[in-house]
Amino acid sequence: MKQLSSIDTNFLCLDSETTQQTIGLLALVEGELKFNSPLEASENLVNQYPELKNKICKINGKYFQKEDQTFSIKNHLFQSYISNNQTFTNCASELFSQKIESSRPLWKIILINHLEVPKKLSPNQQSAILFI
Repeated sequence: MKQLSSIDTNFLCLDSETTQQTIGLLALVEGELKFNSPLEASENLVNQYPELKNKICKINGKYFQKEDQTFSIKNHLFQSYISNNQTFTNCASELFSQKIESSRPLWKIILINHLEVPKKLSPNQQSAILFI
């Protein structure tokens, strides 16, 4: 177990239903994303950085990182779709506003296929990867 730094602890304590401390990364890619390929890539990433398996626990008022013994990459990799009456911005906002379950490692990857992008920006089909 490793104790969280004071900066990480402050960041965690500021998180609430009304003030979420979510940091994310958005990557737009050409073509369709297949679920198996990102699953394999995510498994490789977790093998390279085992701290991604850590969850947060509180002991005697202090926060620590502790390995999640029930870790499964499938609990962190999702597919999402944009409905006909929804824009990508609205979809991304909705995904970023969802609270991450604190009993698991605090991250997830969301794949979004079939983005509608104006043809003058890109003639090819677009997809997105959100890392939250």
